[in-house]
Parts: sequence; structure tokens; C-alpha cells
Amino acid sequence: MSSDSKWFKSVDETGWMQLQSLLIKGAIKVANLLETHGASVVTHCSDGWDRTSQIASLVELILDQHSRTLVGFLALINKEWCRFGHMFNKRSGHGCKSNKEMSPIFHQFVDAAWQLLNQLPTEFEFNEDLLLFLVESCYSCRFGNFLFNTEKEFMAQRSKVVCIWSYILHHSSAFTNPLYHPSNEPLFAASGRLRDLEMWRGCYARSRHSQRFQSKANDKIKSLKDQNVQFQHLLKSGPLKTTSTSLSSTPSLPLSSSSSSSSSSLMSPSPFSPSSYSSSSLISSSSSSSKRISGSSGPSFSTPSASVASSLPTSLSISAYHSSPASVALSSSIAISSVSHSSASSSPASSSSSSPNLSPSSTCPTTPSTSPRKTRAPLFL
Repeated sequence: MSSDSKWFKSVDETGWMQLQSLLIKGAIKVANLLETHGASVVTHCSDGWDRTSQIASLVELILDQHSRTLVGFLALINKEWCRFGHMFNKRSGHGCKSNKEMSPIFHQFVDAAWQLLNQLPTEFEFNEDLLLFLVESCYSCRFGNFLFNTEKEFMAQRSKVVCIWSYILHHSSAFTNPLYHPSNEPLFAASGRLRDLEMWRGCYARSRHSQRFQSKANDKIKSLKDQNVQFQHLLKSGPLKTTSTSLSSTPSLPLSSSSSSSSSSLMSPSPFSPSSYSSSSLISSSSSSSKRISGSSGPSFSTPSASVASSLPTSLSISAYHSSPASVALSSSIAISSVSHSSASSSPASSSSSSPNLSPSSTCPTTPSTSPRKTRAPLFL
């Protein structure tokens, strides 16, 4: 290619995409005749082992969901190509410098299968790596399945060659599509129009850079899918066990020095229980006598008055189970303790009476000196 500006023109001049379009359109037409109209169709080309195998194989991919699985796709190629007598030796040009019968027939079928995979990626259990491996194996002479012209020739040399199907099934994890979610319906949504087809860059314009990132993306998707399977297994095995404990068994934060005499008292009942106080009384009293505190730069907020705070328990500790990593950073324990409070506007005699300290430092204590309670790591959904 002389110039990069003529890239698309050079691709169009090859006529490869036009042939792919005709091939897929023909397969969709035959599939419609079989599935929709219930007609009988006979496919036959001039020799019987080129276009016949291409059309028949693509029709099976469109209509049969099993043929879109990994095992089903290998069985399809073995039946329609190897056993049917496709001349791999002549069409691939193995051992011949000049062969007029060379033609990328099998390569063209694999390209058409990639077009369907590219348009409907969730319908195929195998991935692009399998199609690339098949194309490379067709020319590498590594496996005996793609070396001979007839099944008779292959069976005569079967003990001397390696079978490609055994190799693929042994490494099936490398050829599995992580996005596989079949609909069990014919692939009539596939299109053979030229505008809907793409050049198979993974085969004809591959690069290490693109392959590396594609491999990382596939590995990440497989990892997430495996985690999802493990989580579903845990859900089926039984209910999850949380680490939440009752309020009465959760230790409270140490009180201040001014109220150390009450630090050994037992846990007070939960403020959310009816025996403590009603929520309506708390709301009414807090709304009638609340203190307005406005920061210099932040938003203003309200705190309950001394009469409301005095009704709160002396010592309260609430522990919650956090299911997200962000919430773990929050304080896992809230302590409200009564400390002596002197009012600037009251007399010295009245300052001796204790009232709750409503400063932000007391109502929102910092992280305790002891190590925080361990929480469960969140499971992936």
C-alpha cells in the first residue's frame, strides 16, 4: 500500500467485504425459508465442497443454538468441512508453490462467523480467539485435521498427526466468551448489508497493543463473572451471617473524666424502643427549644436543647453493619455522655448543676483509641 490515505479504497478494491456480504445474505435467506416458511432447501455449488459447506455451516449457526456453543461449533466444522471432504490441502496450498485451486474458502467462512459474533456477541459461547486460532491452524500445518483433501486420507495418517479438537477442548477456558448469554432464538437480527459489516482487524490488522488490552478486558470480565458465580452459590447455600450485635452487648466509648463515676453503669435501653421515649415528643420538644448554630463557611444546623438532651440515656452505643467500603470509614460507634456544663449567662450558683455538653466534639466523637470493630468485606453482586 503506497499511502495510508488509500487504505479504505484498497480494502474495497479487494472485493472481500462484498463477498462476505453475499455469503451472509444467502445464509439468512436459506434460514428464513427453513424456519419461517417451512420449505426444503438444497444447497449445491459447482464442485459441492466450497459454497455448499459455507452456506450450510452459516445456516446452522443462525438456526441452531447448540452450534453456537464451543463443542457444537467444533462438531459443525468437523461434520461440514472435514468429513464432508473439503480439500484443505489444495485450497490452502500446502506443499505447493503454484496451485490454481488455492482459495481461502474455509478462511472466508470463519470470517463470516466472526461477523455474526461481532454483531451478536452474547449469542456465542466461543470468542474471537477461537476463530483466530482456527485460521492460523489452517495454514500452519500444526494439526492433521486441516492437512488432507478427504477424510480417507486423514484416517490413513490419523495416528501420526495431532487432533485439533482435543487441543481446543483441553484449553477451552481460553476460547470461552465471558459475555455468553444465549436467547435460544434464531439469529434473524444478524445483517448481511455491507454497511453493517466490519473488517476483521484482529485477523488482518492485528497489533500487540490492541491484543494486549483486549486480553486484559476479557480476563477482567471472566474474573467478575467467576465472582458472581461464587456469590450466587453462597446465596443458594443459605442466608448470610452478619457481624451485627445487640446494643446491650456492644461496649460504649469511655466517658469523660468529669463523669467517670457513671462509667460503670449498665447499658441503657435503646432510644428507639417505646420504653425510652416517643419520637413525637422528641420532635416537638426539639422544634420548640432548639439552638441554631451557624458556621462561618459551612451550612447551618440545629441541635436539641438541654431539656431534650437530658432525656437521652447516660451512655449509649449503637453499632451498625456496613455493607459498603465507603461506609466503613464512618464511625461505627456513637456515644452520648453527660458532662458538667456551665452557662456563661447563668450565676455561679446555678453553674454547679450539670447539663449535657452539646458541643460538636462531644456529640460527634472522634475515632476511639481502641481498634475499631472488624466488619465483613462486601461481596460482589
